[in-house]
Amino acid sequence: MFNALKAPVRAPLAPLPLVSCLTVSQPGRERDLRLALNDFSKQTYAARELVIVHDGGDAFHATCEALAAELSGLTPCDVRVHAVLAGKTLGELRNESVALARGTLVCQWDDDDRSHPDRLRIQIQALLQENASACYLTQQLHRFVDTDELMAEDWSHDLYPRNVVQGSAVVRRDAMPRYPSLRRGEDTALLHALIEACEPIARVEGQPWLYCYQFHGVNTFERAHHVAIAQAKRLSPAAMMNARDALEVQTARFVPALQWKAL
Repeated sequence: MFNALKAPVRAPLAPLPLVSCLTVSQPGRERDLRLALNDFSKQTYAARELVIVHDGGDAFHATCEALAAELSGLTPCDVRVHAVLAGKTLGELRNESVALARGTLVCQWDDDDRSHPDRLRIQIQALLQENASACYLTQQLHRFVDTDELMAEDWSHDLYPRNVVQGSAVVRRDAMPRYPSLRRGEDTALLHALIEACEPIARVEGQPWLYCYQFHGVNTFERAHHVAIAQAKRLSPAAMMNARDALEVQTARFVPALQWKAL
């Protein structure tokens, strides 16, 4: 549990700190990467950059740079592509991206997930208001691409302080632990390291549309893992009824829109 007496003392951040959105990608993910880049371009938070790290070779590097150039033509934000040697774990690749970040904040921006236009603005606002070292969401959308099913999940009932969506991290770079050298589960380990270091964590509640976790068939975790999460975390029928109108409005703000078909 967070202990305020042991929390590190950190200097206040600037009112509009630069956030580095960090993407690890690979060949075969071009369609998903385009959507992630487009979601980045639509963000309502202006002070941002995107760093793409990959080990996919020259051809994929050229593809990433072409996508970045296309994005740069739409928005003034900065996009950089960095190639590394093959053979590194996902955790090691994430550390490479953190090392390349110019921002005082870093945000995990996976190439196969979707982000609402207000995601960065709302999470950074919560982090600044609470003078926290990190901000996570407590709810998310979960989409099964193969069946086009979409549902809302609530992680707030998990044991505190681990009651957050691990993939939704926005973290001060000076408070950022190194990712462990894991091929999967590294984002959960990052959360645990922040907790063990007594870093204060802000939470954004009740807005599952800000982040959409997607299963598309070649994820780090298999379908059974995603189905188990969906079944365990899904909003109750009463909560879904209350959230339905807002969900339909907010999912329509994605470009392209997230089609609503409840699981």
